[in-house]
Amino acid sequence: MQRNQDIIQRIKSELRKGIRQGLYTEGDPVPSELELAAKHGVGRALTRQALRDLESEGLLLRSRGRRSTVAPRAHWTRQPLQCTGAGIMAVAVPTYQSLYCRRILDGFNAEIGRAGYQAITYTISFDEPSETRFLAHVGNLGVSGLALWVQHESVQSAAMLEELLDRGMPLVLLDHRMEGVETDYVGTDNVLLGRMLTRSLLDRGHTRIGFLHDTYRLTSTRERAEGYRDALAGAGLAQMPEIEGAFLQDTPEMESVLAAIMARRDKPTAFYCSHDTLAVAVAGHLARLGYTIPGDIELATSDDDEFARQHGLPMMLATQPGLETGRQAAEMLLARMTNPDAPFERRLLTPEGGVVAYNL
Repeated sequence: MQRNQDIIQRIKSELRKGIRQGLYTEGDPVPSELELAAKHGVGRALTRQALRDLESEGLLLRSRGRRSTVAPRAHWTRQPLQCTGAGIMAVAVPTYQSLYCRRILDGFNAEIGRAGYQAITYTISFDEPSETRFLAHVGNLGVSGLALWVQHESVQSAAMLEELLDRGMPLVLLDHRMEGVETDYVGTDNVLLGRMLTRSLLDRGHTRIGFLHDTYRLTSTRERAEGYRDALAGAGLAQMPEIEGAFLQDTPEMESVLAAIMARRDKPTAFYCSHDTLAVAVAGHLARLGYTIPGDIELATSDDDEFARQHGLPMMLATQPGLETGRQAAEMLLARMTNPDAPFERRLLTPEGGVVAYNL
């Protein structure tokens, strides 16, 4: 991985020298990604990054489908933000408002601090285009490694992650994997989490248990669905797709999906909700439909942000190990820096303290 960084620096140094010595003048095209790749015997990901870095220094102008050209000299004084990569890592989660996210950050920062590192911390909610731009930005900072909660499992984000890996950046994914991207990962064993919470409802005598989740289709959601179905099968129950539902909370879709499920003659007596924010929204809407929690319907969910407790809502709860997720992510980044060619590692953590019946 360090070799990749050395190659990028060599390509940039060669082009930078040519520009400053007048070999390439303002408006002239410089060698293309393909030409540079052939010359140096490397893949296009490395030559593309070298050209992007020179663009950020103000030396090149780039546009899709055209060769990079030398920028006007007045642009050359503009310098990109750089970090002292030898002592700085980056960590990115969707929000600081989430207790679970804060625990991840606390565990991460404590562990890298013990190793003499500091972190640039990002707590930003992205749409798909902004996540791709962020990954390009953080790749240019010069940090020693990145711990990342991927928010959109898009083709564009996957391509940017592959590019970071090709360039040799140590990368650990937090909370959930990304399909098709091979890198280090640490998070809750989501199949186990789904199985545990569904079994807790089965143990309370429920046989009509629905599964409700959001529409983001993250691997964590798919794995929790797998655990849910495993638990039903283990109890000798058939799958019940008619009482499963996908929607974003507090939307017309949520209202229509829940109304349709609860209008069934064989309506569920319990729901497993994929996360606690959704569970609280479901509880509120069921109450508006005239159902009591837990009298008519019981709920189970992960207790990521203690929302059920804050609202005094009775539920079956399991807690994800946020602090340990952050700590192990830092540990994995440090190990990857020491041994960049080691096989990628996937760590699945057990929910903390089993399943708890809150207010039931």
